Amino acid sequence: MLATASDDCQVILWHYPDTGRVPIALQTQHHANLFGVAFLPQHNSRIVSGAMDYTVQLHELDAGAFSIQPKYRSSSSGGNGSRGGMRRHPPAPQLHQVVPRTSVYHCHKSRVKEVEVCPQEPHLFWSAGEDGMVRQYDTRLADQKAYGSPNVLINLATAGPRAGLVECKGLDVNVANPNLMAVACGDPYVRVFDRRRVGTGLVECKGLDVNPTAPHLMAVACRYPYVRVFDRRRVGTDRPGKPTTPALLHSMMLA
Repeated sequence: MLATASDDCQVILWHYPDTGRVPIALQTQHHANLFGVAFLPQHNSRIVSGAMDYTVQLHELDAGAFSIQPKYRSSSSGGNGSRGGMRRHPPAPQLHQVVPRTSVYHCHKSRVKEVEVCPQEPHLFWSAGEDGMVRQYDTRLADQKAYGSPNVLINLATAGPRAGLVECKGLDVNVANPNLMAVACGDPYVRVFDRRRVGTGLVECKGLDVNPTAPHLMAVACRYPYVRVFDRRRVGTDRPGKPTTPALLHSMMLA
């Protein structure tokens, strides 16, 4: 399947390379131009989109959406020939209209310029907006649909000259190392982040364990899909005027 997004606020699913089949048109809840679209990994029936209307939307299709659609386009749709010396415009493509179940995320305060996924993370997706924010979404969690949601992964709102806004224009995740994320910005830079070590929102602690063979090591299970390992000899012991020694030794994402 190939997904395209356009200014008509629709997402079109094409049966590439079988281009003779009727494409599926998803009626989104966007109200302005779409800038990004992506399939969630391992799910042809889950598509995420971002748009000029400041929203990110997750569209979910029923299994029957693919089976009930017309198999092939009608041969009566015409061609690109000419008649009477007048050049004919190509006909509009036949589309199978579908209304998916849509979740709307109002997390950005400006245009959403990119949405991104990673093949190794079937439950996660990301958005980059011109408000300087990169947000992380987890389909298993509920409280991430408002601007105040604790899903800010990267905040460039004050990273520019004189603490000014740096707009996020593009986003990509390193497939070979999905912890690395590149953000294209409105200034002449591409910034690369390790997403295990960023995040400005509250991270809730859900579990705790001390290593019995090395009691100075402590593992903390968190609200988002990470387990962080700390050396407690380095936590809370920094003195004024002394350089800070990082206490975080390792961060692992759970499947």
